[in-house]
Amino acid sequence: MQEFLGFVLFGNTILTYLSALGVFALSILCWITVQYTVRTWFRARALKTATILDDLAITVVASFKPPFYIYFSFFLGLQVVYKPKAVETIALVILLLWLTYECLSMVQEVITEVSMRFGDKKRNVKAAVALLSIFLTIIIWLVGGSIILANLGIDPTALIAGLGIGGIFLAFAVQNIVGDLFQYFAIRMDNPVTEGDFIAVGDLSGKVVKIGIRTTRLVALTGEEIVIHNKDLTSSRVQNYGKSERRGGLLTLYLSLQTPAAKIEALLPLIEDIVQKQDKTVFERCNYVNIAQTGFVIETYFRVHDHSYENFLNVKQRILLDILRVAEKKGYVFASTGINLDSFAN
Repeated sequence: MQEFLGFVLFGNTILTYLSALGVFALSILCWITVQYTVRTWFRARALKTATILDDLAITVVASFKPPFYIYFSFFLGLQVVYKPKAVETIALVILLLWLTYECLSMVQEVITEVSMRFGDKKRNVKAAVALLSIFLTIIIWLVGGSIILANLGIDPTALIAGLGIGGIFLAFAVQNIVGDLFQYFAIRMDNPVTEGDFIAVGDLSGKVVKIGIRTTRLVALTGEEIVIHNKDLTSSRVQNYGKSERRGGLLTLYLSLQTPAAKIEALLPLIEDIVQKQDKTVFERCNYVNIAQTGFVIETYFRVHDHSYENFLNVKQRILLDILRVAEKKGYVFASTGINLDSFAN
């Protein structure tokens, strides 16, 4: 047996070949075990979570197919045996080329997973994904090509320096495009706003109708279209009324200083009735709170259980119209300050 294991064939003993075969088999077993665990145990738990990180981890592991890890295992086994330098170099170059291709496939699958989760397969999302794929493909091939050239004994420094000089001019040319692209993905992944939300950015407000790669389009309450650069959405304070489940309204009335106390007292339950008859509206309080220079101050607070800002405006409008009708019918006179109605989301 020892003579058989010690028999030399092509510069290696039979025992060396058996050791290489063991490394090959053990590597394949490890790959199969990891992939099976991820495809079954991890996938079952990923279905119970809302985060996308576990789904991306499964996508990364599952992207490596059997032909790749069989060759990878063969390469590991090849390290055990003696072989000519040329064979070792060729095997390493093949592995690096294959690994570069697998990384490209993995990145593409990850980008597709993210775009399907956040982009709903819209046309502008597909365009952004295509642009990002080209950008990452160039980077991966540059890194992989540099490693391959270095293993072939070719110094890639001069090539990288030449590409670097050209890259500086290219960077100046496309910096705004790349910046817009990353701003777009920041909005899509962080979701500060989505289509259908009613938002306010500075003194501009409107309903979001489209989130593009460079700009976001709003429709104001007065009907005109407002175009906002995506950078303004990620760097400015944005009030998103579409995210709130309910909205509060503080109604302030200023009555004339000639209004008798009895009429003020009679007005409070009338306002309460007006608020309570509105749909999805909860009356909180109505109080005579102050005597100002401009008139007697009455405050009314209510809540509208609806996330739609348009519906809140409709409730506000009906309340104000009903109060004006009561004022005309009962003879109430407003002070010069009139009526204020402040709204906020909670």
